[in-house]
Formats: sequence, C-alpha cells, structure tokens
Amino acid sequence: MATGQRRLLPRAVLVIVIAFGIVAATALMAEAAIVTVQFNELSPRPVNNVLIDGVNLNYVQNGSLSQNATFNFNTGATFQNLTDPVLEGDATGTLVLGFVNPTNLLSFAIARNTFSNSSAVVTYFFAGTSSSRTETVSLAPSSCSGCSGFAEGIFSYSNKYHAVNHVHISFPGATSLQDRFAIDNLTFIQ
Repeated sequence: MATGQRRLLPRAVLVIVIAFGIVAATALMAEAAIVTVQFNELSPRPVNNVLIDGVNLNYVQNGSLSQNATFNFNTGATFQNLTDPVLEGDATGTLVLGFVNPTNLLSFAIARNTFSNSSAVVTYFFAGTSSSRTETVSLAPSSCSGCSGFAEGIFSYSNKYHAVNHVHISFPGATSLQDRFAIDNLTFIQ
C-alpha cells in the first residue's frame, strides 16, 4: 500500500461489525428490567443489609446501623399511594439505598405520620462521579376517603444520561421515635 492511502475494510467485514454492535446493544438492553419492590417479597425483618432485586437497604441513626426500620411491616393504616406491607421506620434516621447496578430510573411512594404538611429529603449520588443532588419531596395529608391522614408524596427521578448508585432519604424535623415513615413501590432499572 502506498504512503497516504487509506486501507478500507471490505463491506462484508463492516456489515458484520455493525451487526455485532446492534446485537450486543440489544442484549444489554434486554438484560435491563424495570423492577418494583413492594416490600412483601421477604418475611418481616430489619432492613439492614437486605439485598432484594439489585438494591441493598440499610438504615442509619446517629452514624451507625440501626434496627429501627423494618422490611414487610403492616402499619394498619390506609394510604393513598402505599399499600401494606411497606418499609417502615423511625423518621429520625436515614434510609440508604445502594444499587448493585446504577439506575437511570427511580421512584417510590413515601408517607410520614405527621398528619400535616411535611417533607422528606432525598439525596442521590451519581455513578462514576463525586456529584450528588438533593431534592425535597413535599408530603401532604392524604385526601382519599378512609385514608388515615398520613402526609404522603411521590419521589420520581428519570435521566438517561446520569445513573444513580446511592440514595439517602431523611426527614427534617423528626424528633422522636414516635415520628415514623413508610416507603412502598420502590421502582428502578435493575
């Protein structure tokens, strides 16, 4: 080949390379599945180190793991956005979600037994970076007929460019063990 000439791939090789790329991309997308954890998948237990469907759950109080949050807890309450059983715990701590595979989609229903307007703070950490973002979720008393009046809300995140690998959920103003939270329908891409 003379200097300055480009070597071109034969068309058959180029078609094979493109076809392989399409098949590989399709296989990767097929492996990803949207999962919803309804907190009835396991028997009741503290959430610490519970790994379910690709999310690791932990609950922290005063910087240490705590037993004050329960997977598969029946509140006995009637909610607008949650259905027993739920993940329930003491609102003075922080619920930590760690995803085995970073997710571009995340949502969950959240309630707090304040019976008035309240909030939850959701901090999510992006995979492969030291960046994070914090959002406040407004919680308002349930208005459905027969609801118990818990303050409820929905958190939702979707971004095809920035996957989340960890989430911290906390509750400003919580002061006692009587201040409780509940989470249900944790949805993410596995």
